[in-house]
Amino acid sequence: MSPVGDIYEVFASVWNGSGFDTERVSGAGNDDGNPSATFGADGTLYVAYRGLAESGPNSGVFVATRSAANQYQVNRIAGPAKVFDLVAIDADPQGNLHLGW
Repeated sequence: MSPVGDIYEVFASVWNGSGFDTERVSGAGNDDGNPSATFGADGTLYVAYRGLAESGPNSGVFVATRSAANQYQVNRIAGPAKVFDLVAIDADPQGNLHLGW
């Protein structure tokens, strides 16, 4: 989570073999925060976070799935609603995702 102007956005740093590449996960201009990340059994990176808005399309719990460098499919898991604090994500050995908030 990093401030960009007056809003917060979610980023992930991914190892490229010699250093880390930082990628924007959340939509540009959305106010998002409190991320956590996990890797699925197949190596896919998943990032969970919350929209900081109290209502509307940028509120709720989101999961972003990395499909390629700088490419994330974002899905809202819960909401729209105000969500407080950290969104935690974990993947089990079978590839199932588990979230808590």
